Amino acid sequence: KKEQKKGLMQKLLTGEVRLPGFDGEWEEVRLGDISTMYSGGTPQTSNKEYYNGSIPWINSGDLNQKKIRFVERKISRKGLENSSAKMVSEGDLLIALYGATAGIVGISCINAAINQAVLAIIPKKDDKMYLYYQLDFLKDSIINRYTQGGQPNLSGAIMKSLKINITPLQEQKAIAQILTTADKEIDLLTQELEQLKLQKKGLMQLLLTGIIRVKS
Repeated sequence: KKEQKKGLMQKLLTGEVRLPGFDGEWEEVRLGDISTMYSGGTPQTSNKEYYNGSIPWINSGDLNQKKIRFVERKISRKGLENSSAKMVSEGDLLIALYGATAGIVGISCINAAINQAVLAIIPKKDDKMYLYYQLDFLKDSIINRYTQGGQPNLSGAIMKSLKINITPLQEQKAIAQILTTADKEIDLLTQELEQLKLQKKGLMQLLLTGIIRVKS
C-alpha cells in the first residue's frame, strides 16, 4: 500500500495523470506567494513560570506523528506572551526546519504553540492537504538541496522561495482526498500488522518455553 501511494503521488502531484473531469492548466508558483508563513520560539528556559502550563508546545520532533494530536511539553500563557512562541490552530500545516526532522510535514490536530524549529504554512486559498502532500512528496529533493555540513537547514526564506506545482482548487481537493484515503488504508493495515506481531510474541512465549506443548 505504501508503494502504491508513492506511485499515486508521483502521478497525481506532477500532473502526469489527470483526474477525470479536470483539465485546467497547472501552474508553477512560489510557496510564499500563495501562503502566509511564520515560525515560533522558545520561552526563557530558566523561568519555571513559563513552562508546564496549559498550552501544548509543538517541537520539530512532534511532526513525526504527521497528524499531531499529543505533545509532551507545554508552556504557560505567560511563557507565550513573553517569548516569540506563536499559536497555530487545529488543521494548520507545519514543517520542521532543521535537524534530524528537517523537511517533515505535519498537520496540527490541536490548538498549540510552536517553537523556532517549526514553520506554520497557512494557504491563502489553496487546499492545505494538497500542499501537505506536495511538500511531503518534495521532501527528499528539498533536503538534498539544502543540506549543509551533514545537516539540512531550512528557513522561512527558503520555504517562501520554494517552487511547487498547483492545479485548480477542485482538483487539488480531489487529489488530496485520494491520498488521504490511501493514508487511512495504510494506518489500518499498520494496526493489523502490530496486532499480528503481538499475537506472534504471545505464541513464542507459550511455545518456546514449554508452557504449551504441540500435539503430535
